Amino acid sequence: MGTAEIAGWMQHFKSGFQQLGHTVTTAVFEKSPFYNFEYDYELNKRFLNKLDNRVLPSSAYVQRLRRKINNGIVYYRYKKFLQRLIDDHDLLFVLWNPFLGDSGELKYAREKNKKIISVFVGSDARYFRAFKQQYDISHWVFPLDWDHANPGFHVSLIRNAEKYSDLIYSLPDQAGLQLKPYYHIHVPIASANFDFNIPGNKKLKVVHAPSVPFKKGTDIIERTLAKLQQEGLDFELLSVRNMPNTEVLKLLYEADVLVDEIVYHGPGSLSFEAMLSGCAVATRYLEDSPACFKPPVWPIDANTVYEQLKTLLSDHALIKNLAQQGREYALKNNESAIIVQHMLEDLELRRPYDYYPRFLRDTYLSSGEQETTILNEWTNYVKDCNWYRDNIESGQREGLLF
Repeated sequence: MGTAEIAGWMQHFKSGFQQLGHTVTTAVFEKSPFYNFEYDYELNKRFLNKLDNRVLPSSAYVQRLRRKINNGIVYYRYKKFLQRLIDDHDLLFVLWNPFLGDSGELKYAREKNKKIISVFVGSDARYFRAFKQQYDISHWVFPLDWDHANPGFHVSLIRNAEKYSDLIYSLPDQAGLQLKPYYHIHVPIASANFDFNIPGNKKLKVVHAPSVPFKKGTDIIERTLAKLQQEGLDFELLSVRNMPNTEVLKLLYEADVLVDEIVYHGPGSLSFEAMLSGCAVATRYLEDSPACFKPPVWPIDANTVYEQLKTLLSDHALIKNLAQQGREYALKNNESAIIVQHMLEDLELRRPYDYYPRFLRDTYLSSGEQETTILNEWTNYVKDCNWYRDNIESGQREGLLF
C-alpha cells in the first residue's frame, strides 16, 4: 500500500485490512508532518534521496556522466525493490501518486496477476481546467499556474489506473478527465480514536480548520461568520491553521459546529472526524450524490452560506440532531473495516458502479491543439479495454476522438 498519507487514510485502510485478517505493508515517499505514523518503508529516505538532482553545466561532462550512472543505479534498485514487494503480496493498493512516474508498477502487477485498487483523493486526479468547466468558480481566486493547458500528469495517472486497476474509487469533482466507471470513495475512520461529546454550549463554539484556506473558501466563510456575529448571533469562532491532528480533535470534542469547506465537495475527512466527535457539520455537498452517500450534513456553498449558517447557528436543537445523526452515519458507513470489506466484495462480485463519468466524453472543451493531442493519445491508450468498449461510444467531438 502506498504512496502518501492523506488525512490519515493510509493508516485507516491498513487497519481495516488487518482487522479482516490480512497482512499489510505500507510504503510512502515521506511521512506527513501532521501525523505521527510509522510505515514499513520511507521510499525517499531509502532510495530517492540518493538521486543526484544537481543542475550541472554542459561542459561538466564527467560529472554529468557520473550523475547519469548514479541515478540509473538508484532507480534500477528502486524498481527491483518495488517488484519484489509486489511479488510477495496479493493486492497492490495505490493511494495518491503512483510509485513510479509512469505507473509502471501497475503494469508489472497486472502481468503478475495481482489485484489492483486505485484510490483518487483530489489533486492527484483533478485537472483544474476540467473542474472549472464543471463547477462555478466565479467566487474564488486560484493561483495562475493552476490554469495550465497540459493535463499530462493527471491523465497519465488516470489512464494507467483505468487500464490496469481492477477497481477505481473516486469522486465527481475530481473526475473531469475520467472515463472508466468507478465507485464512490468513502472516508475511512477509526471510531475508537474518538471521544464523542455533544457539548450543548450555551454560547456555541464554531470551528473552521482549513488545511489550505483558498481551497476551502475560508475568505467567504470567515467573512460570513463575522457578519453573523455583528448581527447579534452569539458564538465563539475558533479558526485555526497548521494544527496537528491531535489538537484539532481536542477542539472538535469541545465544539458544537464545524464549518468545513465550500469550494470542493464534502464531507471530507475533517467533517467525519467532527461527526464522530459530536459536532454538527456544515459543508458543501452534492445533493445528487448516489444512494450510497447521503451523510447528514448542513449543505452550504458560496451562494447559500449566509442564510444556511444563520439558520443553523440559530437552532440549538438542529445542531444537536445533526451531531447525533452524524455519529450514527459515520459508524455505519465509515469504519475502515467496513469500507475495506466492501472493497474486497467489489473485487469479487463487481456490483453496479456508483458513477459512469461522461464529462470528458460529452462536454469538456479542450484549450487547443496541444491539449487535444495529449488527451487523444491517452484515450487511445485505453480503447482496447473491455470497459471502454462497453461504456464509451466511438466518435469525434470538438477535436477529441473517442
